[in-house]
Amino acid sequence: MLHITLLILKILLFTVLILLGLAIVLLLLLLLVPFRYKVYADKHEKFVAKLKVSYMGFVLCLKADYNEDGLYYRLKTFGGTLMDNRHKMTPEEAREAEKRKQEKEAKKQAKKDLKETKKKEKQEIKEIRKQAKLARKNGMSVQNPETGEAEVKADKPEAASDVKKQDVAWSSEASSDKEKILHENIFGKGENSDTDNVSDKETAYGEENITGREKTSNEDDSLKADAIRFIKNDADLYDIACGIKKLIGGFIDKVAGKIYRIIANGIEKFRSLKDMKDSYMGFIRKENTRLALTVVKFNLISLLKTIGPKKLTGELVYGTGDPATTGEHLGLMSVAYPLYYDKIDVTPDFSKKILEGNLYAKGRIRLGKILVVAVRVMFNKNCRAALSDFKRISGRK
Repeated sequence: MLHITLLILKILLFTVLILLGLAIVLLLLLLLVPFRYKVYADKHEKFVAKLKVSYMGFVLCLKADYNEDGLYYRLKTFGGTLMDNRHKMTPEEAREAEKRKQEKEAKKQAKKDLKETKKKEKQEIKEIRKQAKLARKNGMSVQNPETGEAEVKADKPEAASDVKKQDVAWSSEASSDKEKILHENIFGKGENSDTDNVSDKETAYGEENITGREKTSNEDDSLKADAIRFIKNDADLYDIACGIKKLIGGFIDKVAGKIYRIIANGIEKFRSLKDMKDSYMGFIRKENTRLALTVVKFNLISLLKTIGPKKLTGELVYGTGDPATTGEHLGLMSVAYPLYYDKIDVTPDFSKKILEGNLYAKGRIRLGKILVVAVRVMFNKNCRAALSDFKRISGRK
């Protein structure tokens, strides 16, 4: 009995060890064996892109294609298909996809036709305007291309100048007639009017104005006194006036309080932002932060070198239609010129707006390298100190 029990335990132990060994082997394969990828993209009249990712050849394979019909992908393992969206379309879905494709083509054709018609209309308008300019120079009657009305141009420039002179003479005569009528209304129609009579009239008119103003001011004071006396005598009206005064005062107090609170909150927010800015600047200036950034930079560069494409070729023809902006963009792209100078050929086009080219990339990614970089960064003492300082500043700790 004991022998059988020990045999069973022995078998279970060997089974666990075998499973553990298989798990370790699979983990090592997953970490050390790379995922290989290929990327191809082409953009001329249409945009086409292809992607292929494989792991240990036939163990895992993912293919994806993108074109004007849409995105198609297929995932296979050990030769068997796990996922595929190409063969899942029903006949109805296929008809709908075909309809969508035809609608897209019809829209594109309609846009092209509209552009062509607009260009033709602009050319016709330019030709009509040129003909109109020539006709005007020759002094002939022409038709306006925008309004469709006939316009007449004088044969000689002297006629136009005569018309302008005649208009100026008429305007001067009209202004002189207006001045005469105004003089007659003020001083009378007589040629030699008596100036003494005019001065007497002006003085009399001034005295009347002064007496009238005094009378009106006395009447206003009496009216104000009567209104105040009436309000004080009538208790209800006085209470209403006091209530209105209280309402207006309360409204003004509320508005002033709200404005004060808004200003106070704005000042507090500004102070908090200033304090936050100072704390973050102090965090950046710390020695631990600088050392942590150096570690992250070094490991990130090494990771990019590992997972980056081993083979990269391509061509790019680029233009914005404006020579100035094309030059600016080319200057920005030149920052990374050492990375692609012998791999991608960039040709700027300063005469028109264009974006064409192709790209082919091939490389591999190891999960083990990513894990090693992550462990280096996470267990570095400077990185951990910088992370704790950042959490403390941002209030997450």
